[in-house]
Amino acid sequence: MAPLHSNPFRPILSVTVTAESEGDRERLTEALTECAGTPPSFTATTDSDSGVVKLRGESEEDLAAICTRLRSEYQIDIAVSPPQVLYLETILKTSEGEGKYIRQTGGRGNYGHVKIRLEPQDSGAGITFINEIHSGVIPEPYFHPIEQGIREAARGGILAGLEFVDFKATLYDGSHHEADSNPMAFHTAATLAFKEAARRADPIVIEPIMTTAFSTIESRLSETLAEINSLRGRVEEVATTHGVTTVRALVPLCEMLGYQGPAAHAMHFSCYKRTNWPPGNDAANASVSNPRNPRPNTGSSAVSPDWDWT
Repeated sequence: MAPLHSNPFRPILSVTVTAESEGDRERLTEALTECAGTPPSFTATTDSDSGVVKLRGESEEDLAAICTRLRSEYQIDIAVSPPQVLYLETILKTSEGEGKYIRQTGGRGNYGHVKIRLEPQDSGAGITFINEIHSGVIPEPYFHPIEQGIREAARGGILAGLEFVDFKATLYDGSHHEADSNPMAFHTAATLAFKEAARRADPIVIEPIMTTAFSTIESRLSETLAEINSLRGRVEEVATTHGVTTVRALVPLCEMLGYQGPAAHAMHFSCYKRTNWPPGNDAANASVSNPRNPRPNTGSSAVSPDWDWT
């Protein structure tokens, strides 16, 4: 199976940052605005309700560097959580969905009705919105709320509350009411249409995979290969030079966080691949189970699912 995601600048790890004082919290927002995009994969988001700040990046080193900069350059006292793996959701096939939001509560009501088509996009393409509405079936002022409804629904996913990525959403039909239609109604209808279409589009969970180099001596090669297998890894290449054997393998990132195995290793992001996610599993409350090397929860969806190589 080809990689489902290969954008080198998409964040694959996150940490939660908490400022110790009210003054530090205000300065933290300003500092993160200045740091945005350096390095390219780095992003920062703040939950409007809880005020929790999440930093996202491409490596533990990148996130550690940002936190060090916040402490040293900006003199902000922060507490930082262990890194978490960023799992994603996407779709495998084209599907359609219809959303209706019709409420009559006395006086002016609410009416929104949309039909959308979802199609898979290439790895790293993000979300594309296409409008095929003609002849005023839906008035132009409602196009933006419809797009926003789809994008906001995608942030919550379908299977496990994860960000939904790499799809094209086409608005191709719907209807409106002269008196009762409004932006909120079409926003809600678009959300309902997206969820219906996404459930029909073979949604899957995908996880970041790292190209990892393990160095060992030839006499311990079999032990190293067994170790890689226990990490759900797949060996790509074995080469021996001057008595040192290097094994290059693809290994899920969640298996490498906190890894303290016998072989030294270096790694970089390769792609996102599908996981065999158990139907009905609540990923938001799951944690990695690894008796060989216990370690903290590695993500909001940090179950250790089997890697689907087919």
